[in-house]
Amino acid sequence: MKVNNSKMIIFLVIMFSLTFTLADYSLDINDLKTKSYSAGETLTFTPILLDNQKKINQNLEITIYDIQETKNIQKSIPSNQKQNILLKEDFPSGLWIIKATYKNESIERTFTIQEKTQIEFNIIDDKLVIKNIGNTRYQKTIQITIGETKQSKTLNIPTNEQQEWQLVAPKGIYDIHITDGETTISKKNIQLFGTGNVIGAIDENLIGYSGFGTSPTAGNIEDKFISLNKIPLTIVFLIVTFGLGILIGIERYTKKK
Repeated sequence: MKVNNSKMIIFLVIMFSLTFTLADYSLDINDLKTKSYSAGETLTFTPILLDNQKKINQNLEITIYDIQETKNIQKSIPSNQKQNILLKEDFPSGLWIIKATYKNESIERTFTIQEKTQIEFNIIDDKLVIKNIGNTRYQKTIQITIGETKQSKTLNIPTNEQQEWQLVAPKGIYDIHITDGETTISKKNIQLFGTGNVIGAIDENLIGYSGFGTSPTAGNIEDKFISLNKIPLTIVFLIVTFGLGILIGIERYTKKK
């Protein structure tokens, strides 16, 4: 009986040792100061790696990415040391994930980057360049003033993209002012070239005129309808001939009846 007890004790000791020997590593991510960050802020954290409840120093793989996976940062960093990662200005807003991996073990933590709406205006010769330098889609109304004429336009520009608008007005020198209420640009003595009575800006990506230029005479009722004087004579002749043909056809059909 004593021999059996000794064997059992030895067996238990061996199993207990194997349990610790085969124990999984323990991972954690500490020192995240907040759950929400601004674009341009520094993300600070400490990856913790334990073996049998003791800290060990090994290289870990860190992956930081947004939930849409449009941005992905991968780094090999030492465990148990504080890390600083810059969240760049163009990093998209919303939910982000930070993942630490060592061998077969991994752990994730989440945080968010706040929205930052920011636009950049540039006037180059007679063109207006509008660039979205924020981290979210730009959907705001801007106002353009050319001389004494004002127009407004609601824009829709994805992150890191831009639009170009052709500034138009009867040939002359103009002062130009553009603003969205927060960002403003003003330039004086800009040379613009004649386009009839149209004053405003035309999106160069559109076919034909679909901009937000307006005519100084747009308020006159006679300009809201098509005048016969503005229709080419050839078109009028064709319309009249077509009408006469229909009448002659009806008359012949009636006689046959």
